[in-house]
Amino acid sequence: MLPSRFILAAVGTAVALVLGVTAPAAGATAAPRVAAATEATPPQATTFTTPLKKAYSISSYYGARCMPVAGASTFHLGVDLAAPTGTPIYAVAAGVVVATVDGTSSQAGYIKIRHRVGAVTYTSFYYHIWDSTTHVTVGEVVKAGQRISEVGSSGRVSGPHLHLEIWKGEPGSATSLDPAPFMKKHGVDLYGAATAIFATRAPATCTYYTTTLVNFRTGPSTSSPVIRALPAATKVVHVPGAATGGYLPVTVGSTKGWISSSYLSPDKPVVATPAPAQATTGTTTPAKTAKPATSYKTTAALNLRATASLNGKVLLVLPRGAAVGTVKGTSGTWRKITYKKKTGWVSSAYLTAASSATTSSSVTKTTPKKATTYQTTAALNLRKSASLTGARILVIPRGANVGTVKASNGVWRKITYKKHTGWVSSAYLKKG
Repeated sequence: MLPSRFILAAVGTAVALVLGVTAPAAGATAAPRVAAATEATPPQATTFTTPLKKAYSISSYYGARCMPVAGASTFHLGVDLAAPTGTPIYAVAAGVVVATVDGTSSQAGYIKIRHRVGAVTYTSFYYHIWDSTTHVTVGEVVKAGQRISEVGSSGRVSGPHLHLEIWKGEPGSATSLDPAPFMKKHGVDLYGAATAIFATRAPATCTYYTTTLVNFRTGPSTSSPVIRALPAATKVVHVPGAATGGYLPVTVGSTKGWISSSYLSPDKPVVATPAPAQATTGTTTPAKTAKPATSYKTTAALNLRATASLNGKVLLVLPRGAAVGTVKGTSGTWRKITYKKKTGWVSSAYLTAASSATTSSSVTKTTPKKATTYQTTAALNLRKSASLTGARILVIPRGANVGTVKASNGVWRKITYKKHTGWVSSAYLKKG
């Protein structure tokens, strides 16, 4: 997948690039190591070479896209080259290393190299590495084809890959370029050298859902008038790539407006249905039977907090599959539940409606449909939990048959591979 970053102005103009995460980070992120003094003048880049010399596949193109996870950007600023963890990464051209950032489970690590082609400055970025200084340091001059790091899976990704970016212009006024045609112009065919291409182009429109009660505004700013408030799970339609300052222009029904991308997700959230009010009975009107309130269970190990906030005190950890009964209160994406006589708040992202067995003898039995089986479209991490921070069990190779999906949680699917059961991203699965 992709670095979790947002375009703060339209691509093709001077843009500021902000690194971030689509979920609260587990801890402090590493600060970039940059030259303290004025940058050294980059050497002339007369020769270009491929950043990966071993087998790789193209898993994502440059350009507009549907956001892969909640709050992600709608424009992919690079090309993704999927390859096994540890695959060597090489500088695409001669240059000087101007920044290095170590990766974490929530932030993509990267190396930044400045180049000079004639009188024009270019910058190449190499994302998702873990340790950024195993082969180079800030201020070091590198040659074309010199090893600088290795493929990793830091940040919010579904599997190991190199995310390559190319920017043209001086620092502070550079513009993003599609790496594929740029590299091909300089003698390197990224697509032609790939063993396979699994990337797909963005559709004409993308469908998202609001993750909580959110303001639908006339413009891309908190100062813009509110058209109305949209409840959680409201369907919105967006043209991929269009964004301003973290806001997306969307259509709700026939009304056009703007919503912060932080409150949109490609997956429809679980919304608790309140228990219906007790019917009033009288001497002549029969009582109405109220429908039972929906009961829920957890889809992953989950913190029960004292308040509806990530800063709330953890009362206990609910195990995966725990029955938590009905929802007693709602606050944004948080749900108030009771478990083992303790009442607190949990994230609705990790709740699912508990199925109830039908005991009526009059129910007609039907022959169940054959379950759909799947296979991977790229090298893919199998994780212990439905989260990018979940511990990696193993890496499933491209084209592997993983059988049927045993459970779903947002964009995550629970599968079994070689007797190991865990979670993988649905973005890299296709029907077998």
